Amino acid sequence: RRAFSETCAQHRGASHRASTCGKLPPLIDFWVPPVAPAHLSQRLYLSMQKIIAQIAQEIRVRPNQVEAAVLLLDGGATVPFIARYRKEVTDGLDDIQLRELETRLSYLRELRDRKEAVCKLIDEQGKLTPVLMAAIHSATTKQELEDIYLPFKLKRRTKGQLAKEAGLEPLADAIRRHVLAGQA
Repeated sequence: RRAFSETCAQHRGASHRASTCGKLPPLIDFWVPPVAPAHLSQRLYLSMQKIIAQIAQEIRVRPNQVEAAVLLLDGGATVPFIARYRKEVTDGLDDIQLRELETRLSYLRELRDRKEAVCKLIDEQGKLTPVLMAAIHSATTKQELEDIYLPFKLKRRTKGQLAKEAGLEPLADAIRRHVLAGQA
């Protein structure tokens, strides 16, 4: 493939504007770098690679096709645009596959974020164990994750709990003892 500067000498070194020269930038060959890109943490990068591999397996395509589509979707491209004008970048994914990919990508990202939130909430309570963390990370659906979290979910605080937190429990005990002593 020709370099961008060869394709559009008018915009050499500047960002490409197809509206001014009428030429589109060349296609990009997508590859998986061995380490996370600078703008992503290693943990986030690895979780995205797992998501990409899972989606590729579910819709029966290659991971590089999924990664290319994810990059385009994250860049603001819509499914119809990708299906019509970037088919060669995604190596032939059709609009049905792209819709499924977009839906699963959104779901799996939300699931990943919720897993992190649940781990953090349980850890703040001091109840996070390695077994519990493994169960949380192995959850494949949001419902399964919420079922794991349910016993640790903080209940609504009552007026009695608020009073205890304010340090009024000894006063309440003294009043209760006084009332019981008066009945005897």
